[in-house]
Amino acid sequence: MIALLRGLLLEKHPNQAIVETGGVGYDVTIPVSTFTRPPDPGVEAMEELL
Repeated sequence: MIALLRGLLLEKHPNQAIVETGGVGYDVTIPVSTFTRPPDPGVEAMEELL
């Protein structure tokens, strides 16, 4: 299980984020409450995936 993901936020949708780290794009399922928080795409993001 991945507990933490840090990288460049490429896309953000109400229930999904694409985070690029180490040359790999991760498709992350997120709650709507996370979607409404910063950062915007193109900014480094860190998300605890618990």
